[in-house]
Amino acid sequence: MLISKRKRDKIRFILVLLILSIVITSLLCFVSIYRSLEKNRAVASTTQEQSLSKQSLLPGPLQPFLTQDLSLEPLLVKEIAKGLEVELVNTRPDALFMPILAQVAGIAINPAKKKTYLQFSEKGNVELSKGVTPLYVGYNVAERGGIDLALNYLDSRGNQQKVLMPRRVASQEKGKISYIVENLKKAKVLTSDKLIQFYGEKAPLAHRIYIERDVGGCCLEMSQGDCFMQEDQIWVKVKPSTLSSKKTLFQVENISKNGADLHIWPVGDLEGVSIKVESYTEKPITFNPGQNFFDVKRRTLDAISCRFNKKLYVFTMGDWILEREKGWQVVKSVEQLENIVASRLLGQLVVFDELIDDKGKKTVVGKVFSPYRTLHQEFSVDVGMKSKERFSSKTRDKSSSLRGRTQRK
Repeated sequence: MLISKRKRDKIRFILVLLILSIVITSLLCFVSIYRSLEKNRAVASTTQEQSLSKQSLLPGPLQPFLTQDLSLEPLLVKEIAKGLEVELVNTRPDALFMPILAQVAGIAINPAKKKTYLQFSEKGNVELSKGVTPLYVGYNVAERGGIDLALNYLDSRGNQQKVLMPRRVASQEKGKISYIVENLKKAKVLTSDKLIQFYGEKAPLAHRIYIERDVGGCCLEMSQGDCFMQEDQIWVKVKPSTLSSKKTLFQVENISKNGADLHIWPVGDLEGVSIKVESYTEKPITFNPGQNFFDVKRRTLDAISCRFNKKLYVFTMGDWILEREKGWQVVKSVEQLENIVASRLLGQLVVFDELIDDKGKKTVVGKVFSPYRTLHQEFSVDVGMKSKERFSSKTRDKSSSLRGRTQRK
């Protein structure tokens, strides 16, 4: 009987433990289920808020384009983009230094903000958003120095996508730039400066542009991508900066054998206008020193005397003489020399290089340059000879083979 009672007690104990185990397991399962339900409720709430947030961006007709996960897709973005009017795009090379990069549907895009967030009103009109939205206008700096606008969005996978927004030149700006455009259209695209090639401190660039002014012209060396700023009617090469953003500016977009493509922005103009400037080919050099210098005699080791233009002249080696409307003039001042180099004074130019003594035979050698100095011709005149037939011409550069061609291509 004793053993039987012990067995019953043991069985009761085991049953109590089993019941307790079942109760604890049930409680744990209940807690787990409760937490799972709360988590699902939180996710559902967040999804609903995101849905409302994204739907608030869209006018009624565009809402059917939403995908199941409520992301913005290319078709939807293209529809939105159609409703955005790019009123103005700042294409200046110094755009980042100005207060406005662009205007989209009346909203100014500021360079200080890389992202301009947008939303739609209840009427379906696009407007500036005070908060972060999945839709915004961003910009990138283009290679030419201007900007590219893009409408940015998130695709169904959460990846950032964008649609580039087209540029459009505002017609109302063209009237402001008519004078500058007409002046630059009269410019001439020239090849390298032969005078600088022979006497300059560094090799000249392959292309130049000559621009007329009210008082003398100016000639600028240029390469593709160069920017030039106008200050006090003088054009100077600059790098885009805060200073250039307040001035009239033009940029060399392309250079070819036929000319150059320029884009011009007057003060305050953000879009500007493009023009084509034609290349200019000079007539062959007509001045022949052998037919114009008579009775050439040696005066000193580096000076000669001769009759020229019915007058007696003394020329020292290194002297320059320039052909002007009233005849030939001896360059006597540094100011005149600087004006010639800067192309403010134009005309055929003669440079006396040196007086050569070869076994008793004395010869003056030098060069003649065309007015825009795209052509040159070397000359030599014997000293002590009166006959004008003693002139000899040395090798010319290839550009002098343009003889007989017209002035303009």
